[in-house]
Amino acid sequence: MVVPALILACLLATPAAPARGGLTQRLGNVANRVASTAQRFELAPSLGLSLRDPFFTTALPGLAARYHLSEAWSLGAGGEYDWAAANALEISGAPASLLQPPGRLAAALRGEVSFKPLYGKWSLISAAVAHVDAYLTVGGGVGLLQRGGFTYDLTVAIGQRFYLRPDLALRLEAREEFFALARGRGGPRRLQEVFSVAVGLSFLWPGTRSGP
Repeated sequence: MVVPALILACLLATPAAPARGGLTQRLGNVANRVASTAQRFELAPSLGLSLRDPFFTTALPGLAARYHLSEAWSLGAGGEYDWAAANALEISGAPASLLQPPGRLAAALRGEVSFKPLYGKWSLISAAVAHVDAYLTVGGGVGLLQRGGFTYDLTVAIGQRFYLRPDLALRLEAREEFFALARGRGGPRRLQEVFSVAVGLSFLWPGTRSGP
């Protein structure tokens, strides 16, 4: 949880508005917004990579769908497939049974709620202006195990969209996932966590809708 917390702290560390006459001025909306997400659907394919596992390198192709109730809030559902490749350097000569332990996830499916507190512009070397937003997502669902069965899954993620067009954005996301699994047959279930980073796209519809 340390890395996501640091990223979230950086996203929320915006400077205070200047004060005048003892009162804090309230800044207006961002002018010439590229995209408005309110009352629009979002389809978001992604490709992630899990970190902090010495035995496996796990690619996470995923897909999510959301409906934006407003500029700030959205509801959605999504998941990913866990494609794990054994790290030959770490477990060279290991039996085949170790390569598919009972405690490994095959896929995850979940519902999510997202909150988008920030929208702004970045100036890139004074040559271009990038429109971006930042969001926080929490959710829960089920994790499907490689050898059958399932476990419950809780997740928290933070991410950022870089708008390429009013209906298309590049998306970066960091996610922490929690679930209870037994690492060996017949062993007790213990809380496990997986940290992953992902890159993807966000397709927004209906149509092209620019903000104020």
